[in-house]
Amino acid sequence: MKRNKITYHDVDFDIFPDEYKEILEGLSSKERSVRVNARNKIEDIGMPITEHLKEILYFKDHHLRWEAAKTFSQMALPETITIQIQTLEDDESDIRWIAAEGLSKMGSKVIKPILDYLLEHGTESVHLIKGVYHVLNKIDTDKELKEKLAPLVKSLKKRRSLHEQVPLLAKQIMLEI
Repeated sequence: MKRNKITYHDVDFDIFPDEYKEILEGLSSKERSVRVNARNKIEDIGMPITEHLKEILYFKDHHLRWEAAKTFSQMALPETITIQIQTLEDDESDIRWIAAEGLSKMGSKVIKPILDYLLEHGTESVHLIKGVYHVLNKIDTDKELKEKLAPLVKSLKKRRSLHEQVPLLAKQIMLEI
């Protein structure tokens, strides 16, 4: 499968409902304290604002995408795991890194969604392969699960030479967990 290129668009806060517009705009502030405050308010709101925050991940503005990724990582909501997995394919490495760190902090509950995503979207995206490797290599899980994941992690690390094995290994692990 071919990687779907992410299409970024211009920043437009007018697309957001009035109740969230000012909070989300806070992520674009030049002042760190305003951005941190906006992230905290978004975290307090939780799921109702995540669909709007997700939209920021498609803005052309690198800084705003970084702030959105950081906020998702900070929120650590299981319902946003897929959004964070998709963020592993962002064009910018620092944004991908934040998404991987956020996923790894969520523990073993991200493993099945990651495996599902690999099976559904394939392994053509080098960004995705690197991000999944980062998550699975860093994730804190029990020894038995680590052992089950080891062949997949090894294959992800090799990237080019073994990446055709990734879907097969992911499917095999899905059957075991």
